[in-house]
Amino acid sequence: MGELAKDYLTGALTRQGLYEWYGGLEEESLLQFMFMDLDNFKSVNDTYGHNVGDELLKAVANIVTDCMEEVVCARLGGDEFVVVAKGSYTREDMTDAASYIIDRIRKKEGFQSIYTEISASIGILLDETCDKPLNEILFKIDTAMYEAKNQGKSCYVVFNDIADKVYDEVQMEHHQVEALQRGEFEVCYQPVISAQTSKLFLSEARLVWNMPDGRKRKQSDFFPLFEKNGFIRSLNLWLFEVVCRDLEDYHIRRQAKGKVCVRISKLLLMEKDLPRLLKSIMDIYSVEAEELYLEVEESIFLGGRSSILDMLKMLKKDGFFISVGEVGSGFNSLKYWDKLLIDSVKFNAEYLQSALLSHSGRQIIKNLFFIGHDLKMKVIAGGISTKEDVIFLCNCGCNAISGSFYSEPLSGKQYGAYVKDKIVSGEQKRAFPFKKDFCSEDGKYEGIPTGDGIELAQGISPKWGSVHFKGGEALANVLELPSALLAEESYTIGMWLKLTGSNGWSSAFYARYIGGFSSFVPFAVDGNSVFRVSEDADISNWHDVMSRQLQENIWYFICITYDALTETVRYYINGRKSGYLTEVPLLPACKQILIGGDPFQKSYEGYLSGLTFYDTAKSKDEIETWYEEFLAEKGYAGKKESFWMEA
Repeated sequence: MGELAKDYLTGALTRQGLYEWYGGLEEESLLQFMFMDLDNFKSVNDTYGHNVGDELLKAVANIVTDCMEEVVCARLGGDEFVVVAKGSYTREDMTDAASYIIDRIRKKEGFQSIYTEISASIGILLDETCDKPLNEILFKIDTAMYEAKNQGKSCYVVFNDIADKVYDEVQMEHHQVEALQRGEFEVCYQPVISAQTSKLFLSEARLVWNMPDGRKRKQSDFFPLFEKNGFIRSLNLWLFEVVCRDLEDYHIRRQAKGKVCVRISKLLLMEKDLPRLLKSIMDIYSVEAEELYLEVEESIFLGGRSSILDMLKMLKKDGFFISVGEVGSGFNSLKYWDKLLIDSVKFNAEYLQSALLSHSGRQIIKNLFFIGHDLKMKVIAGGISTKEDVIFLCNCGCNAISGSFYSEPLSGKQYGAYVKDKIVSGEQKRAFPFKKDFCSEDGKYEGIPTGDGIELAQGISPKWGSVHFKGGEALANVLELPSALLAEESYTIGMWLKLTGSNGWSSAFYARYIGGFSSFVPFAVDGNSVFRVSEDADISNWHDVMSRQLQENIWYFICITYDALTETVRYYINGRKSGYLTEVPLLPACKQILIGGDPFQKSYEGYLSGLTFYDTAKSKDEIETWYEEFLAEKGYAGKKESFWMEA
């Protein structure tokens, strides 16, 4: 073998020299490989100039050559180096050598005058023989090196550990086009549930690859690969069209608009013609932009490409909702939260699972949610599996939640059944005007008065009358309503109260269930107003949600919600949450509803107006809006409460 080609700067073999050396080996020769790339080398050249960059490369070449005895070192170009050890070495030998290189480069041995943070990412290949083309070997160690960069840089990855994954990716890439043609990709949907109402907030479209060998791959398994090779464009547009087709079907079946979140790839966002492309698909199926949340992964904000940011603004202007997914995987989107008019942010499941384990992590979650709300964004938590986490996130102000606690992604037919059976697609409202009689607004529910101390009177506004209760002994003057008003497990009860007497523990509202009761007491003897839930089997364990005592001769808007899925009661006064309690038992089968008293205490003295029942647990925002609507009514008889502290 003649003189091998060497790099003029470092003295290492060139790429040509490495090929020449490899070509001269016997086929049975056993080799160990490392592929090293410097992190942030370009910053050195940009900051200090190429002369300093050259000195850095010389120092790194010395470190690499010195990592083991009798190694061959080659510089493939730029800041890429290959190290080859001939012979039988253990895994520990090679990983120790890689750690040695990483440590010395981190310490800047030989280039301390450079203040830029420099590190090395290394790919390792063990026990290769020379019967394979060198290109194949370089592909393997290059792949391992890039995996090291993806894992945070300044580390090593052994290709042998990821070989199965790489092989799978090669196979996926080889079959991707025909898989789309053969219909192997399936669009599934995962419900995103309102945290406070347990209603369907939106549906997330998720792809599954049903492979010929029976395996099912989630979109996280193949989206990154397709982003790299460009196939994501065709697949993403196909996904968008299927979602639009499913929305058209929903229009026909339900006579209503839907709301679906569909991911848009970085590659598509770089197309200037994207808005026209999407609109041309939507027009075929009569889908409107307001039915679609376009989800972008947080990683697209890394580097802050202005063209992508401009495209998101354009899509927002066209009426789409913009959602940022995987927030917390790198927090690259935070500095854009106030610039893009983002509609929702969905937090990464792994980040949440980790943060929820510690007090400090939970505090950070609370503050991030607060920032999101302050910027008028919907905050969504992904990957949640336990009721405890659902309750905590809900009490932090999380708007919506997805994850196995509710459901994994489901096929179209399964999803339709799930939504029909598990999620309330619309809510029932039963309002009692109390203008002419004790009937509900729709005439379906009639109140039956007991006693002569009940009369109709003026209410909170001319739109609403009221019932005036004059008090008395237990059950002396009450209005009984049909128990069917609380037939659903979750509910919201809203009413305006004006006390004219302060009988301790008198119930303004009382519901009797099989095995327990619930009641609202506006004036408890210990200085609170209370919503109480009690089980007959455990009479010593009151489930009390307490707040401030209601004063006489003042109108108060009282709302009580119960979410059966999370077993949570929330109590609101004048549109603001005043208290909540978790682990409140579900009381099955309401048997009786009384307004103005209960079987145990003196009857209520005062007025009750605007009584309304919903068969869902309404959210904080909905209740605040409800209160504001009352304030805006002509002839409103109360006073708007001034809150000295924001909730």
